[in-house]
Amino acid sequence: MHLISQDIQQVHAGDEHFVIQEGESIHTENSYKYSLEEFYNLVEDRFKAEKVWTDSNDWFSVHFLSVK
Repeated sequence: MHLISQDIQQVHAGDEHFVIQEGESIHTENSYKYSLEEFYNLVEDRFKAEKVWTDSNDWFSVHFLSVK
């Protein structure tokens, strides 16, 4: 997803400072569609699945992972 800045903006994040120009596209999100099993297969080498929350159809999920 991209947002388009409607005005010039200054953003501070930690020690970083960014200027976003009017009309500049800001990439804010990537959305990927995986089954729960496909997602776990993607992350299992580096992360341990601690907990998952899903909707009643398992169409949407939020995962709590810890580093192995």
